[in-house]
Amino acid sequence: MLLIVIICLAIIIAVLVYEVIRREITKHATLIVRNDAQRNTDQAMKEAVKSLVTHQIVRPNEIDFGESQTVADVWGKGVMAFEYVLHSDLVEKVDLKQVHQVLNQGLAQYENDHQISRVPKAQEAFLVTDAWVYEQQLHIDVAYIINDATYQYIYDLKKIS
Repeated sequence: MLLIVIICLAIIIAVLVYEVIRREITKHATLIVRNDAQRNTDQAMKEAVKSLVTHQIVRPNEIDFGESQTVADVWGKGVMAFEYVLHSDLVEKVDLKQVHQVLNQGLAQYENDHQISRVPKAQEAFLVTDAWVYEQQLHIDVAYIINDATYQYIYDLKKIS
């Protein structure tokens, strides 16, 4: 009887150890993919944000957005969406629809110039999903549609807007 209990405990411990290791490997792989997507999106935004200067939405010295932040953790694993913050004196006068349009054009140009991959059913690799002004800062959310989770995120956002 004691041998059966020991065997059952050993099996339970082995399953728990397996699950912990599997989760850590999955978390690490997701982190690597997200960091790569964030780096690609940051590069695209560094180019696209220059078009905001051309359209006099921000000044040339205001295009440095610092480090982007992941915004889609609440939507689930694998969503590649990032927030950028621009500090500008002109933000109170900003037309947010124009920000969407100008940045999406700049991002599309970057995608074409650099052969950026995307989900085959997506029309573009990068998409501005939101823009708003808060405390003299222009906040911009950009999705990199590199996987199905991000494509579904975009689809869900379009349904609720």
